[in-house]
Amino acid sequence: MMFLTQCSLFKIQPIDPAPHKTLNEKKIQSLSKLVMKGNLIITSGENEGKLNATFDYIMPDTLVIQFRDVLGRKQALMSLAGENFELWMQRENRKLGREEIPDEFSLFVLKTLKLDQIRQLFLGLPLVSRDSSQAVTTFLGPSGLPERVEIFNAPGELSTLFIYSEFSLEKDIFLPSALQILDLNKGVDLKIKFYHFSMEYFNLSSHKKRGEIE
Repeated sequence: MMFLTQCSLFKIQPIDPAPHKTLNEKKIQSLSKLVMKGNLIITSGENEGKLNATFDYIMPDTLVIQFRDVLGRKQALMSLAGENFELWMQRENRKLGREEIPDEFSLFVLKTLKLDQIRQLFLGLPLVSRDSSQAVTTFLGPSGLPERVEIFNAPGELSTLFIYSEFSLEKDIFLPSALQILDLNKGVDLKIKFYHFSMEYFNLSSHKKRGEIE
């Protein structure tokens, strides 16, 4: 395992809005399953909360996040499967839709983005605007990996920042190991430190059925 710390000593540039598929993205798409464990610190004003989370990717279009408190007790289970979203507040046994999500989980499901874009962000993949209703810019660091993603509510109105300060090299794939998300409107700061990665690959036959990346 190798860590790569992003550095802002060099000028960073936004990526071209044209289709931009990096070699790292192609490698991630060769995976059938990816599990990332992380420690979370959520700060809002003078309040601070800590959670542990397991990010369980089942490729190509599902992410399940299990949130636990610091004692290991299950708190919430979030599912982003295709274009379907559900949040199960386990201690209260309540299931919520995307429009009902509590503020403490709002940074995991930004309403201005599609669910597949949200899944990309936690993998550290470059993001660009899909259509005129979105304003998203990804800035690449000198390593060619994303350093910052800016998300706007309206032209000139920056609402959310994703800051990638560190990547880990796992089996020849770069994955974010230190990520900060800032909600500039609500003043919420989420820091995630990923510390464990496990992955499985599509076997050759199943990979060909899904279509190989040229």
